[in-house]
Amino acid sequence: MLLSQAFLAFGALMQGAAAMHLEQRQNSSNSSVVTWDDHSLMINGERVMIYSAEVHGFRYPGAASWIEVFQKLKAAGFNTRGHFNLDGFRDPEAFFDAAKTVGLYVISRPGPYINAEASSGGFPGWLQRIEGPARNSLQAYTDAYLPYITKIFEITARNQIDRGGPVIALQLENEYDEIVGGEDFEYERILEIVAVDAGITVPTTHNGALAAAFTNFFINHVDIWGYDGYPATKTICPNKDTWPADAIKQNQWAMHIDSKYNRGQPMAIYEFEGGFKQAWNPGPQLFSVTGHRSQVMVVFFKNKYSMATTIFNIYMAWGGTNWGNLASPDCYTSYDFGALISEERLLRNKYYEAKIQAQFLQSSPAFLTAFPQNIGNNTMAYVASASDSLTITMSLDLEGQASKFFFARHTDASYMGESNYSLLLPTSHGDLKVPQLGGHLTLRGRDTKIHVVDYKVGHHTLLYSSAEVLTSLVIDGVTNVVLYGDHGQLHKTAVMGVGNKCYSVVESGNESGTVHVSNGTGTDFVMNYRTIGTTAVKIGKDLVIYLLDRKTAYLTWPNIENNVLIFGGYLIRSASVDGSILSVSGDLNTTTSLDIVCPSQVNTLNFNGRTVEMTPTRLGTKRASVTPNLIDVVLPDLAAASWRSADSLPELSVGYHDSNWTVADANKTTNPDTPETSVILYSGEYGYHCGVILWRGHFNAVVGEERLSLHLYGGGGFGFSIYDNEKVVESWNGRRYEANRKSDIILPEAWKAGEDHVITVVQDHMGYRMSWTANTALFKEPRGIFGYNFTTSNGSLVNHADAVWKVQGNLGGEGHVDQIRGPYNEGGLYGERHGWHLPEFPDVDWHQSSPLDGLSTAGARFYRTTFNLAVPDSVDYPISLRLPAISSSNPPYRAIIFVNGYQFGRYASSLGPQTRFAIPPTILNRHGKNTLVIALWALSEKGARLSSLSLEFDS
Repeated sequence: MLLSQAFLAFGALMQGAAAMHLEQRQNSSNSSVVTWDDHSLMINGERVMIYSAEVHGFRYPGAASWIEVFQKLKAAGFNTRGHFNLDGFRDPEAFFDAAKTVGLYVISRPGPYINAEASSGGFPGWLQRIEGPARNSLQAYTDAYLPYITKIFEITARNQIDRGGPVIALQLENEYDEIVGGEDFEYERILEIVAVDAGITVPTTHNGALAAAFTNFFINHVDIWGYDGYPATKTICPNKDTWPADAIKQNQWAMHIDSKYNRGQPMAIYEFEGGFKQAWNPGPQLFSVTGHRSQVMVVFFKNKYSMATTIFNIYMAWGGTNWGNLASPDCYTSYDFGALISEERLLRNKYYEAKIQAQFLQSSPAFLTAFPQNIGNNTMAYVASASDSLTITMSLDLEGQASKFFFARHTDASYMGESNYSLLLPTSHGDLKVPQLGGHLTLRGRDTKIHVVDYKVGHHTLLYSSAEVLTSLVIDGVTNVVLYGDHGQLHKTAVMGVGNKCYSVVESGNESGTVHVSNGTGTDFVMNYRTIGTTAVKIGKDLVIYLLDRKTAYLTWPNIENNVLIFGGYLIRSASVDGSILSVSGDLNTTTSLDIVCPSQVNTLNFNGRTVEMTPTRLGTKRASVTPNLIDVVLPDLAAASWRSADSLPELSVGYHDSNWTVADANKTTNPDTPETSVILYSGEYGYHCGVILWRGHFNAVVGEERLSLHLYGGGGFGFSIYDNEKVVESWNGRRYEANRKSDIILPEAWKAGEDHVITVVQDHMGYRMSWTANTALFKEPRGIFGYNFTTSNGSLVNHADAVWKVQGNLGGEGHVDQIRGPYNEGGLYGERHGWHLPEFPDVDWHQSSPLDGLSTAGARFYRTTFNLAVPDSVDYPISLRLPAISSSNPPYRAIIFVNGYQFGRYASSLGPQTRFAIPPTILNRHGKNTLVIALWALSEKGARLSSLSLEFDS
C-alpha cells in the first residue's frame, strides 16, 4: 500500500533565516530503485500500481497509533501513504518509521504549503507579519520558509527507499497553479534546487489543482506531474439523492494533457475524492459524511482507472481530528471527511469498496500497461444489445497486446434503474457475444463494472468474465481465483483451455448460487452463475474459482505476500506462515467463521495469540470459528461526577489589572487589509494566532457617548461577546461564511464625561484562511478589531485619541509554554493562560458545580472533573464525548473541551453541526484516571448550561 503524507508546514519555532545563495541546478542521478515510464512507476524494476491513501500524522497526537491506522490501510490493499517542531506527533522520522514497520511506501507532501483545511494552510502564525504575499520568491517569504523546507527535504532524503526508508516520491508544492495570484517560476525553481541539494533522488511530483491548470512550470520540471479531482462534491452536493445526468465525465482533458505533452510519465492523480470537508453549520453539505457513499467510489474511481491511472491517491483515507485549534474556518473539530475510515477509526462500507478495488489492481499487472482505445469515439462499439444507453470504455494492455479491460457504466448518471445488456467481446478465441449460455448481463444505476478479457490468473487465463476480479493466488500449485458481483446477479465467466476437465460445484451457506456450465466439449470452460454468498467451482486439480456476492467480497482478505486467502472477519490486519503455523492478527466484533486457503503444511492457526482449531470444509478451505473476548466495560456517568468550577473571565471585574497584557500599539502592518484604526488591532501582529482572543480598550469618557460601532474579524463561524465594564452589550452566535461582522451597539447608559470605561471583547479566532492559489495573501485575512468608533445622540463622532488597547491570547504567544502539545492547543481564556486545563492543576479550592448547572449570565467558566477507565488492552473500544443537540432556541454558548490537557473539541450550541467528539486512545488513560475540562462560554446575558453530557462508545 502507498501512504500519501502531508506535514503541517513550518512550525512556530522556525523564526526565519538568512537568505540562502542558490546556485543553478546541477544534473543529478535518478534513484536506482524508483524508475518510471509512460505507463507506471517501477520499484526495483517491477511495475507497481501506486494505490495511495492520505493520512495526516499531525491530526493524531500520538505516533503510536499511526501504526494502527496504517495496518488497516495495508490490509485493504493500499501500498502507499501521503505528512514542523520535529518532536512527538510532528516527528517525520517517527512517521516514516511507522510506515516502514507496517510495510507501506510513502509519498511525502511536506509543503511549504499544504492547504489541508489547516489554519493558514499549514503556515505558522508569525507569517502574518512578513512583507507581501506568500508562496513566491520574494525575500521575506524565502527567508521564512527556506530553513523548514531545507530541513524537511534533508530528513526525507535520508528516508528514501534508496537508503532503506519508505519514501518513493516527494511533492515539491501543493496545487501551485496560475489561477489567481500568478505563478512564480523562480519560486518553483528554488524548491527544485533545494530538493536536489538535499539529496532527493526519488521522483519529484506536483498536483495541479484544476483541469485547466496544466500549463505551469511544474509540468515540465517535476518528474511525474499529476492533478487533483473532487468530481462528486462538485456535481452531486448538496443533493445526495439526485445525480445530474452529466455527473460522470470521461475527463478527456486528462488524456489531452498526456497526448499533448507526450511526457513519458504515468497518469497520476495525487488527490481524488474519498470524501469532503465539513464546514460549521453545513446544512445540505452534511452530504460529505452521511451521503458520500460507496456508490461514489464505484462510479468515479473506476472511471479514473479507465483513464490508465496508475498513481492514484485517495484524499482522505482517514482524516482524524482538528484538535487544538488546528482547523481553518472551513471546518470544525472533526476532520472525519466522510473518509474510508471514520474519525473514530471505524471501517465504513467505503473502506471495503476501496479494498476490493485495490486488491484487483494489485493483482492485475496487465492493467499497468493498459491504455484506453476508444475515448471520445464510439463507446457503444462493444455493446451487442442494451435497453438503455451505456458507455463502454476499453483499455488494452499495450505491452502484452492481449488483456483487455472493459469499463461499463450508464451514460446518464441520473439513471437509477437497471439495464440489461450483452457484449460483443474481442477475445483471442474470436469475437464472442456474452453471455454465451443465454440470459443477459445487468447493470444497476450508480454502478460501474470492470469486465476482463484474456486476463491472466496464476497458471490459467480467463477468456472473459463479467463478474469482477477480486484477486488470484497460486497456493500449492493451485490457482485460486476470486470473482464477485452484486447479490443475486447473473454473471458469465469463461476459462481458456480447461473445457474437458472434470469440475465440481460446492456451495456454502443457506442460499445457493446457481451455476450452469457448458457441456465441456470445447476448449473453454464456460459458466453462467448467480453471485450469492460463496460458491466454489473446482476445475481439474489446479484451479478453484470462488464466486462471491459483494458483501462477502468485502470481508475477503487476500494476503499475496504470504500466500494466504481468508474469507470472513471485520478486519484481518496481517497473516504469515511459519512452517505449520499460520499467525493471523485481526479485529472481530462478533463470533466469526474464517474460511482459510493456505499452504497444505499449515495445521495450526494462531489468531491474535490464541490457538484456534481448524477443520476442512467442502469448499476445500480450512475453517476456524473465532470468538472475540468482548469484555463488558462500563463508562462513568459524567452527570453524576463530582465537578469543580471557577470563573474564567475575571477580566470583567472593575478591579482587574491588565498590566501584564500586551499593549496593542503597533501603527504599521504588512497586512493588505488596512484597518480603520490608528493602531493595529489585529491579534496576529502581537503573536496570538488561535483560540479565544481577548481585547481590553481603556477609555475616558468625553461627552455623552451613546453608541459604539465595532467591526470584528474572526473567520467563518466566529462568535463574540462585547462588554462595557461588567455589562454585556452585544453578542453574536456566528454564521458559516460570515468572517467579519460590524455591530452598532446602543450603550446601556450614556457615558458621563470623565468616567473610566473598559470595553472588553471576547472573540473566537476560527483559524486563518488558506491561501491555496499561487502568490496570494488570503491567509492574512485579519483576526481582531478592524475598526471602531463612538458617537453621541446627535451622531457626532467622539475622538478617543488617548485610548489604550491591550490584547491577550495563549500563554506566551509565539513563545508558547506547552512544548508537548504545541502553539495551537490553547487560546486566551484566563483558565487556559493559567493552566486550568492541565491534569496536574490543583482545583481543591474551586466551587463544586457542574456544566449541567452552568452560568446564569454572560461569561466564561471552567469545569473540571476526573473519571476512571478500565479498558483492557485486548479490546479497542473507541470513546467519544457527547454534548447536546444543536438548537437555535437555547441561549447561545460555546464550549471548549480538554481531555488530559489536549483540546479535543470546539462546540457551538446554535451553529454546529458537531455534537460528538472523538477522543483518541493515545490521549486517554485506559487503565486509570483521566481529567476532563470544559470551558463554557455563555455569549449572552441569559447564561448557558449543558443540558446533557456523556461518554459513549462508538460503533
